[in-house]
Amino acid sequence: MLNYPGTKTLLAVKSGHAWCGVCPDYSETEGNALMSIDELASATANKGVDVIALDGDNMASIEVAYELRHSARYLVGTQQDMPIDGLPYYLTLKHLAESPSMNPADAATRMVSDFVIYYNNTDGKKNSLDHLLADSDMAVTASAFDMGDDGEKMESLVECFSDLIRYMVDGELPETLGGGLAYDSAEEDWAWIPNNRSNIAAARDAALIGKMGDQAGYEWLPDIYTWFEALNMFVNSDRYNETFHVNVTDTILPQLVAAFHEEFNKSLVHLDQSQILNRSGLSTPHGLNMWFPPSWTQWDILDYSREREYYYNGSRVVLPAEVFCVDCPYHYGDINLDLVEDTLWMTWFKLYYDSKWTIYGNLNAPKETPLW
Repeated sequence: MLNYPGTKTLLAVKSGHAWCGVCPDYSETEGNALMSIDELASATANKGVDVIALDGDNMASIEVAYELRHSARYLVGTQQDMPIDGLPYYLTLKHLAESPSMNPADAATRMVSDFVIYYNNTDGKKNSLDHLLADSDMAVTASAFDMGDDGEKMESLVECFSDLIRYMVDGELPETLGGGLAYDSAEEDWAWIPNNRSNIAAARDAALIGKMGDQAGYEWLPDIYTWFEALNMFVNSDRYNETFHVNVTDTILPQLVAAFHEEFNKSLVHLDQSQILNRSGLSTPHGLNMWFPPSWTQWDILDYSREREYYYNGSRVVLPAEVFCVDCPYHYGDINLDLVEDTLWMTWFKLYYDSKWTIYGNLNAPKETPLW
């Protein structure tokens, strides 16, 4: 960038897996070594990059976007696994050559559209690109986000995310809702997460993109916008209240979710998904996923026998469904990520996983000594 300065700069970063890292370095001694997101952020912060394109699996995540908020004005990525060809650079370069005055926001939008078009030959009529089959069954999404001046939009989005987590964990209210606690701490304990564990789980399932098979082994990365949207719906569902005799309407959660959605929509520039997902009727991506591991033992039970098939060069290619994520740490802090303070986010998971009795136990059993 110093030797060959341009008026606009796009940085493409190859491979990776969500907040686990990028740029795998295959070594006989270290195995699948990844550059951490913190290292990428440190190397690129405030260097004048206009668009950063994350050409890797599940990189369009709220954790990654937050950490890279100072690295570029616009972020491009996919919430799902990245097909074997990656981003179709020649399409994007072709459009940039045709319109060299294209601004960064339009360039980011074009990259998203090019990506989905490239893998979207699902009409069965002809090969619009000889490289791929017309009946390609690839389920792909892509999105572009505006981080804001010096990352302000992404910071505001994550602050709303933080407000939701603090409310769920401690009953803490943001200043916009008066601050303080949502309950009388002298008379009762706050148990929002245990009491809503089934709603949390149901919302997570509703937030997966497409069908379970489309996740390619990454089922622990649901769409964050849909997760909050579904969670709010389930928590305040009349049917749920009647079934479990809750009869309590949560008036705080809808306000926090609405604030999150508002900030999210301010940052979202463009979103696209393939026809096969559109037609499934099960896919509601909004552009960013979130880490939601199925259990604390996830890292010990990765199943390398699962495979994902692609159409490539006129033939079917079979690849492992799970490649990275073997060495993912348990805590963000282990790799210097600071999304919603490491301890608070992990406390959220601990409350959730330790409260299994709300589903698997007797709903009428005494709850004086809950597991959490």
